[in-house]
Amino acid sequence: MMTYNATVMSNNEFAEITGQHPKFKDGFITNNCDWWESLEKYLKKPIVSVRPAGREGYYWNNKLLILTADGKVTQNSVIINGNV
Repeated sequence: MMTYNATVMSNNEFAEITGQHPKFKDGFITNNCDWWESLEKYLKKPIVSVRPAGREGYYWNNKLLILTADGKVTQNSVIINGNV
């Protein structure tokens, strides 16, 4: 069984890291930038999922829920500890 860590991040913090505020469609980010790699480098952990915090149409104070796995992010790769 895999366990994940949860990080709650504001939309403004996401914008500072990636250069764009998050845009969602059907609960998924649709931004046209490399936000995934930017977040992994910032958090220094492999990202599993990024979703709005809250239900569709009623996001919890404009925040994101980011799930990360145990592991590390290097310049050329992402390493996840455990069985995937």
